[in-house]
This record gives sequence, structure tokens and C-alpha cells, in this order.
Amino acid sequence: MQSVNKMTNMPNLKFRLLTLILAILFMPTLALFAKSPYKSLPEKNWESKIISNSFIHNPVTESNLSQLVLDNIRKGTIEKANEMLNEKPVTVTAASSIRSTGGLHDFYSEGDYWWPDSLNPEGPYIRKDGQTNPEIFSNHRFAMIRFSEITSTLT
Repeated sequence: MQSVNKMTNMPNLKFRLLTLILAILFMPTLALFAKSPYKSLPEKNWESKIISNSFIHNPVTESNLSQLVLDNIRKGTIEKANEMLNEKPVTVTAASSIRSTGGLHDFYSEGDYWWPDSLNPEGPYIRKDGQTNPEIFSNHRFAMIRFSEITSTLT
């Protein structure tokens, strides 16, 4: 019986997995910015090229596609990062809720589906599934989401 060294195919497998993950995550980017590689193929036989895998499994094409995705992501990310560098920080001290029992520096958030009980206004809130309460305090949550987006974009 012949032994097979599974490690020899690992770089190729890692590359294919990375390409697949990038394609899935950034499909909208590809749809908006990338030119379809199929446009350069003759219309009559593009299906046979795909079926024969000569186009899909071409390492040069895979490399170009990966580079195209990275270039598109890089360009948009740098533009967005430059805009974010000029924005002023928003912290939890920028807004407060009268319902918070914590201090000025404490994060406070309320659940989307929790409403005051109309029968007992001073009592605990009640859950109304699927009905977002427009009166909830969300400023701190939005500040943290914004902070997360800015941090990930700048890194």
C-alpha cells in the first residue's frame, strides 16, 4: 500500500479555502466592482470551458481573482478609513439615560422588544416579541457599533 503525504496538498487547500471564504464574504463587492472574467470568453463555448474546469481551476485565474478582490477591498477600505480619521469620537459620556442606575461613564443599553407595562407604569417592562420599542435608549449601543466599525476599518 502506498502512503500519501497529505501535507503536500495543504498550501493548495489553504489557498482554495481562503479564496472561497473571500468570495463568499465579499460577493457584493465583486458584483459591484469586479469585471466578470467570463466577458473575455467567447459566448459560444464558455459553458464547455467551465464544465471542463480549465477555467475554474486555473491557478493564474484564481490568483488574479484573489488579487482583484483584495485590490477592491483595499481601495474602498482606505477611502473609508481616511473619512473616519476626520470624525470626532463618540463615547458613552456623550449621552445618558434617565433610566440608567449607573454613572456617567457606565455603558447602558435596553432591549429592543421591552415595553413599559401600560397596566403598571412603575413596574417592570414587558416583552412584546417582534415589536421594537422606539423609546429605548440606544445611544451607547450605536456608539460601540460605530467604534467597532472604525477600529476594524483602521486596522
